[in-house]
Amino acid sequence: MKNVLSKTLEEYCSSLSTQSGDALNAIERYTYTQMLKPQMSTDSWQGSFLTMVSQIMSPKYILELGTFTGYSTLCLAKGLSSEGKLITLEVNAETLAKTKAQFQSIPEFNKIEFLNGAALELIPTLPNDIDLIYIDAKKDEYHDYYESLIPKLRAGGILIVDNILWYGKIVDSDKDKTTQLIHDFNVRVFNDSRVDNCILPIRDGLQFIRKH
Repeated sequence: MKNVLSKTLEEYCSSLSTQSGDALNAIERYTYTQMLKPQMSTDSWQGSFLTMVSQIMSPKYILELGTFTGYSTLCLAKGLSSEGKLITLEVNAETLAKTKAQFQSIPEFNKIEFLNGAALELIPTLPNDIDLIYIDAKKDEYHDYYESLIPKLRAGGILIVDNILWYGKIVDSDKDKTTQLIHDFNVRVFNDSRVDNCILPIRDGLQFIRKH
């Protein structure tokens, strides 16, 4: 995914942030050698932020929408409490099966539940009181994800949404359909009295949301 900041600034931030480690490096190698669109994956800089948030919260229950090759999955899982659990949803069955196989030797594997299916169909079947949610899935469903998940997020819980600046096109006066949908989503969150929010220019932009 194209970064919003300059390449020089992104490299500076990444080089002076906690580094990935062997397991995440292996996922990154797998992603860039085996996947057709490796740029869809979280990178080490964004991953270090997700890990930091999870470690600060020490959540018992994390939900992720959009597993892909599992880079962000592992970053989030690193902060789980001793009895914690992460549920990750992926619509592509083949991708999910391969990703799950890659995780077999990773210590956090036993804390992760991999579910295949459309997120909007699976969300109603999931338990409530989620501590931390990360969304990196279909952009045209962001509004629906949000309304489905806010009731399931506990008070004080955190929701993080990726690709919120959409290649930097979010400030264009003539927005394409996807960019307009994401802009409308950002406005919707800003005007939602149930939450506080902050948009962060990390890679393609993160919407950081805390439920009251």
